[in-house]
Amino acid sequence: MAEEINRNINLIGFQGVDAFEKAKVLDYANSYYSKFDLKTKNVNALEIHLKEYKKNPLPNGREKFSIHLRLHLAGFKITATHSGWNLSQTVLKALKEIQKELEHRFKKLDKKPKRPRGHQ
Repeated sequence: MAEEINRNINLIGFQGVDAFEKAKVLDYANSYYSKFDLKTKNVNALEIHLKEYKKNPLPNGREKFSIHLRLHLAGFKITATHSGWNLSQTVLKALKEIQKELEHRFKKLDKKPKRPRGHQ
Protein backbone atom coordinates (compact mmCIF):
# COMPACT_ATOMS: atom_id res chain seq x y z
CA MET A 1 0.00 0.00 0.00
CA ALA A 2 1.39 3.41 -1.00
CA GLU A 3 2.06 5.93 1.72
CA GLU A 4 0.05 9.17 1.42
CA ILE A 5 2.30 12.21 1.11
CA ASN A 6 1.00 15.60 2.17
CA ARG A 7 1.46 17.95 -0.78
CA ASN A 8 0.15 21.44 -1.11
CA ILE A 9 -0.58 21.81 -4.84
CA ASN A 10 -3.10 24.51 -5.74
CA LEU A 11 -4.73 24.58 -9.17
CA ILE A 12 -6.24 27.99 -9.91
CA GLY A 13 -8.45 28.68 -12.95
CA PHE A 14 -9.00 25.03 -13.90
CA GLN A 15 -12.82 25.11 -13.70
CA GLY A 16 -13.38 24.68 -17.45
CA VAL A 17 -10.68 22.04 -17.99
CA ASP A 18 -11.75 18.44 -18.60
CA ALA A 19 -10.88 15.77 -16.03
CA PHE A 20 -8.30 14.02 -18.25
CA GLU A 21 -6.20 17.16 -18.79
CA LYS A 22 -6.52 18.08 -15.11
CA ALA A 23 -5.29 14.60 -14.11
CA LYS A 24 -2.27 14.93 -16.44
CA VAL A 25 -1.41 18.33 -14.95
CA LEU A 26 -1.70 16.94 -11.41
CA ASP A 27 0.48 13.96 -12.36
CA TYR A 28 3.20 16.28 -13.69
CA ALA A 29 2.86 18.56 -10.65
CA ASN A 30 3.19 15.63 -8.20
CA SER A 31 6.22 14.29 -10.04
CA TYR A 32 8.04 17.62 -10.05
CA TYR A 33 6.93 18.43 -6.49
CA SER A 34 8.88 15.33 -5.38
CA LYS A 35 11.94 16.48 -7.31
CA PHE A 36 11.72 19.98 -5.83
CA ASP A 37 11.35 18.59 -2.32
CA LEU A 38 14.37 16.29 -2.76
CA LYS A 39 16.48 19.23 -3.88
CA THR A 40 15.36 21.79 -1.28
CA LYS A 41 13.77 19.84 1.63
CA ASN A 42 11.50 22.82 2.37
CA VAL A 43 8.72 23.14 -0.24
CA ASN A 44 5.67 24.83 1.27
CA ALA A 45 3.34 25.02 -1.73
CA LEU A 46 3.13 24.83 -5.51
CA GLU A 47 0.56 27.08 -7.22
CA ILE A 48 -0.43 26.57 -10.84
CA HIS A 49 -2.48 29.44 -12.23
CA LEU A 50 -4.16 28.90 -15.61
CA LYS A 51 -5.36 31.63 -17.93
CA GLU A 52 -7.21 30.71 -21.12
CA TYR A 53 -7.25 33.10 -24.06
CA LYS A 54 -10.85 32.65 -25.27
CA LYS A 55 -11.25 36.11 -26.79
CA ASN A 56 -10.04 35.00 -30.24
CA PRO A 57 -10.45 31.23 -30.54
CA LEU A 58 -9.15 29.69 -33.72
CA PRO A 59 -11.66 28.24 -36.22
CA ASN A 60 -10.57 24.68 -35.33
CA GLY A 61 -11.41 25.30 -31.65
CA ARG A 62 -7.83 25.53 -30.38
CA GLU A 63 -7.22 27.78 -27.42
CA LYS A 64 -4.05 29.31 -26.12
CA PHE A 65 -3.09 28.85 -22.47
CA SER A 66 -0.87 30.86 -20.16
CA ILE A 67 0.55 29.19 -17.05
CA HIS A 68 1.94 31.03 -14.04
CA LEU A 69 3.74 28.78 -11.55
CA ARG A 70 4.81 29.75 -8.06
CA LEU A 71 6.93 27.48 -5.90
CA HIS A 72 6.84 28.66 -2.29
CA LEU A 73 9.89 27.68 -0.28
CA ALA A 74 10.89 28.63 3.24
CA GLY A 75 12.15 32.17 2.90
CA PHE A 76 11.58 32.81 -0.82
CA LYS A 77 9.55 31.84 -3.87
CA ILE A 78 10.38 31.00 -7.45
CA THR A 79 8.07 31.88 -10.32
CA ALA A 80 7.84 30.78 -13.93
CA THR A 81 5.52 31.74 -16.78
CA HIS A 82 4.89 29.92 -20.01
CA SER A 83 2.23 29.98 -22.73
CA GLY A 84 1.26 27.56 -25.46
CA TRP A 85 -1.49 25.69 -27.28
CA ASN A 86 -1.26 22.38 -25.41
CA LEU A 87 -2.13 22.66 -21.70
CA SER A 88 -0.17 19.69 -20.34
CA GLN A 89 2.95 20.51 -22.37
CA THR A 90 2.77 24.16 -21.30
CA VAL A 91 2.61 23.13 -17.63
CA LEU A 92 5.49 20.70 -18.15
CA LYS A 93 7.66 23.42 -19.72
CA ALA A 94 6.94 25.80 -16.83
CA LEU A 95 7.80 23.06 -14.29
CA LYS A 96 11.08 22.41 -16.10
CA GLU A 97 11.82 26.14 -15.98
CA ILE A 98 11.30 26.13 -12.19
CA GLN A 99 13.55 23.07 -11.89
CA LYS A 100 16.27 24.82 -13.89
CA GLU A 101 16.04 27.90 -11.65
CA LEU A 102 16.23 25.73 -8.52
CA GLU A 103 19.34 23.97 -9.81
CA HIS A 104 20.89 27.35 -10.58
CA ARG A 105 20.17 28.78 -7.12
CA PHE A 106 21.28 25.71 -5.19
CA LYS A 107 24.36 25.26 -7.37
CA LYS A 108 25.57 28.63 -6.10
CA LEU A 109 24.93 27.57 -2.49
CA ASP A 110 26.69 24.21 -2.89
CA LYS A 111 29.94 25.68 -4.21
CA LYS A 112 32.89 25.76 -1.88
CA PRO A 113 34.37 29.20 -1.30
CA LYS A 114 37.52 29.88 -3.28
CA ARG A 115 40.81 29.92 -1.43
CA PRO A 116 42.62 33.22 -1.68
CA ARG A 117 45.65 33.01 -3.96
CA GLY A 118 49.08 33.36 -2.51
CA HIS A 119 48.08 32.18 0.97
CA GLN A 120 48.73 28.72 2.28
